[in-house]
Formats: sequence, C-alpha cells, structure tokens
Amino acid sequence: MVIPMMVLQHTGIGLQILFFGALLSAILSTTSGAMLAPATVIGENLIKPQFKNLTDKQLLRIMRWSVAFIAVCSIWMGMSNANIYDLVGQSSALSLVSLFIPLTAGLYWKKATRLGALLSIVIGGSVWVACEWAATEIPALIYGTIASIIAMILGSLIRKDNSYQDFQTRLANQSKTVE
Repeated sequence: MVIPMMVLQHTGIGLQILFFGALLSAILSTTSGAMLAPATVIGENLIKPQFKNLTDKQLLRIMRWSVAFIAVCSIWMGMSNANIYDLVGQSSALSLVSLFIPLTAGLYWKKATRLGALLSIVIGGSVWVACEWAATEIPALIYGTIASIIAMILGSLIRKDNSYQDFQTRLANQSKTVE
C-alpha cells in the first residue's frame, strides 16, 4: 500500500484517476489471462488429443466451461485466504506440483509418456490439495512434488508410447519448414 498511499497523498485528482485506472486495468488483464490460459490448456492439450473428432464448436464450449471452472476455483482460493502473499505462494506451489515435473520430464526424459504426464498432474495436484487441507507439518509442496515425480515415473513405465520420438520428429519437421 506504499505506492497507492503516496499517490493519494502527493498527487492531484487527475493523476490519481490515471494511476488507479491503470492499476485496475493491469489487475483485470492479469486476471483474465490467468483464467484463459489454463482453460486453453485444458481444451487444447488435455481434451482435444483424447477426442480426435471434436468440432470447433464443441471445443469452444469445453473451453468456456473450463473458464467457468477456473473462475470458481480462483474465487474459492481467493475467499479461503485473504493474505495475498499466501495466495501467490499457493499458485506457485500448484504450478510446481502439477506442471513442472511433467514439463521437465517431457523435455529431458526419453521414457516420459502422456499417461505419466497426466498422472503426474492429477496425482501431484490432488496430494498437494489434500495435504493443504490436512495442514501437515511438512509443507504440502514437498508431498505434492514427490507424488508428482512418482506418478510421472510409474505412469511412464506402465504404458510406453512414442511421445518423445513424436516430439523430436515434429521439432525436426518444423525446423525444416523454417529453413
């Protein structure tokens, strides 16, 4: 609140309107992006590959419902904790336990598979949420990350696919089209 208080105490009404208008615009822009990005990931990267015959209209409907779901989750998280520092920490923790492990394994581990990534996301996130609710002594982030790693390894070993080779092939084809 240091900067807003400084603006209120040391500037005129015109500059105050500009400052708080820009601040509100930045907040709304960030909020909309934070809801649209996961909804797009859900639609394009999770749902679309599983259902090859989806029409654009159906995919758009799925993404719209995903935006509503993300909004409800965001409101629930915001209402459950008034401390902005904790909210930022929780959003970072959720990214670590549900996104970092599958991304890193997908890029650097040749045996990584789609099933491993999906299990890593779901199980890592679920364990993190359960440990947050249970208020464990050890931070929930640790449990979620370990669960995400184990799920990635087991899921990739249970069902093998050619995800890594497909990625390398697409990468090579894209570089050829750029040349």
